[in-house]
Parts: sequence; structure tokens; C-alpha cells
Amino acid sequence: ITNIKNLQEELHRSEELINLILENSPVATTMVNNEGVITYVNKEAEELFNISRSQIINRSYNAEAWKITALDGKKLKSNQLPFSIIKKTLKPLYGFQHYIEVPGKDKALLSIDGSPVISETGIFEGAVFTLRRNNK
Repeated sequence: ITNIKNLQEELHRSEELINLILENSPVATTMVNNEGVITYVNKEAEELFNISRSQIINRSYNAEAWKITALDGKKLKSNQLPFSIIKKTLKPLYGFQHYIEVPGKDKALLSIDGSPVISETGIFEGAVFTLRRNNK
């Protein structure tokens, strides 16, 4: 029983540390499940998008509300977005850029890095992303 309690405490400390790191990261971080639904955002992501977590969580990566456009101003299709690319290739993606409309602010040019989350059995579980606002 002592070993189990020690393992539970160690697991709890590890979870707290991971949460502390993510919440205090200087870049916006999001997690998306295998269907493309946002399941996690840190406080930096809330600030970047200028909306609350409750408005972000459970929103799809390709929801119309994001108003995503390419660098040339044309609307990007779902299969052209980072989540779709990562799900198709199962490889990390670096420096992908597109615009979104941020409520109450100007259009934001984002630079996105993402990586697939793959289970030990090789199943695609989703993806994790970091997003930075470019000042162009």
C-alpha cells in the first residue's frame, strides 16, 4: 500500500509540474483530439485569441468562427490547415502561417508549430500546437 501511495503522489506531482509548465509557457499551446476538436488551451492561448477557454474548448480547429485565411487573404480549406496536414502525414509541422480574426483586435498572423500525438500502439490520438502571433 505504501508503494501505491508513493506512486500516486509521484504521479500527482508530475501532473502538477506539467500543468505549471504549460500554464506558464510564453507561447500559446493547444491540444486537439483525433477529430480536430480543441481539448486544451493554456492562458497564453486565451490571450492570443482574446476569448475565454470555455469559448475555445470543444471548438473545431476549422470552425468558421476562426475566419482563417492564407497569407494572400484567400480562405483556407480544412485539408490545408495544420491539423489536417499532421493527421495525414503523422509528422511534425513547423512555421505554418495563416491569419485569423481575433475578436476585438486586428487580424492576427499566426506562426504554428505542431506535432502528432501517437499512442504506444501507433494510433493517432490528436496533435499539440504552439502558436505565436507574428508582427508583420
